[in-house]
Amino acid sequence: MAVGTVTILIMRDPVASVLSVLCSLGVGCVFLLTGLLKLLSPSAFLRHLSKLNVKPMAALPRDVLPQGAMPPGVLPWGALPWIAGLLAFAECVLGVALIVRMFPDRVFPLCIGVLVVFGAVTAWGASMGRIDNCGCYGNILALTPLQGALLTTLYAALVATAWWLPAGFALMPAVQRDVLIGSVALFAGVAVVSMSSRVKFGKDLLDTSPVKPRRPWNPAWLEGFADYADRRAQLVILMKPACPYCKAWIQPLNKISRRPGMPKVIGGMAADGGRIDSFRKEFSVEFPVLPVKAGTMSRIALAFPTLVTVEDGVIGSVSVNQLPPELVDQLRHSAPGGADLRPGAALAKSEPAPAFEK
Repeated sequence: MAVGTVTILIMRDPVASVLSVLCSLGVGCVFLLTGLLKLLSPSAFLRHLSKLNVKPMAALPRDVLPQGAMPPGVLPWGALPWIAGLLAFAECVLGVALIVRMFPDRVFPLCIGVLVVFGAVTAWGASMGRIDNCGCYGNILALTPLQGALLTTLYAALVATAWWLPAGFALMPAVQRDVLIGSVALFAGVAVVSMSSRVKFGKDLLDTSPVKPRRPWNPAWLEGFADYADRRAQLVILMKPACPYCKAWIQPLNKISRRPGMPKVIGGMAADGGRIDSFRKEFSVEFPVLPVKAGTMSRIALAFPTLVTVEDGVIGSVSVNQLPPELVDQLRHSAPGGADLRPGAALAKSEPAPAFEK
């Protein structure tokens, strides 16, 4: 009877059945892929959660916090990696449930609710000025909050369509339970391994950052970069207007920019020309600072400041809040009498800027 009922259903409205399956399949694949991305490469997602986690009253005095200190958070900072892993794990399981249409009368409305919550959190974060992208796709794709909200609305509409239209596809309840148990076990294991590795070694299992040593540097990341890269080597510093650590590096980098034989110092900032001009004038910046699109900055900056050496169009090193060792050696040997002229020696010895400066 079950097989016959399904067959009659397909013959009555095959277009609706196919459309329903395609809608749930498409959204399920997106959930599964983005969940896996967050599990295997959680750094970008952690930075996104970090910005949302800072207590509202902590945003004002943040500039006067001791270097390396974390501001008060709504949730304990040490728990954030495991919270990120739990959210990514749930996203993967929900993706599988949508793909195989597992318990649709429960899963589909649950998915719509999750999308509504995600959209509300993104809208709140953007309205508070805490985030400039939706944080869904990590370093692979940076969407503005508006673009993320539009996509979230589309996904919710597709799931609602899949829920409303009848479909000639359904697994037996026993098979659905087996798939649920299997997906929970699989993704829970991946989450534990990935987050344990992140906490212990500070690295992702899968590095999706486009800014890595031996990769080509894309001049389009900084507007007008090619006009200023008039030396074989460049030192790119990615900054944020309100970042105190970035401001502390300005004078040392001014000295580097004046020293012959050193790389050309070029700054990048996700701000308009007027804001950049005011920043340069206020803090006496002698090197060029170029505009960077907010979405691009969220992909290429690990935290602030991020320093990148580029030679012959190829990335040499990437570091946060410290000069690359080879540049420090170059400074030492170029100094009179071999003195150690590392800019901001105290800065170089300190901890990197925390993720909430991203």
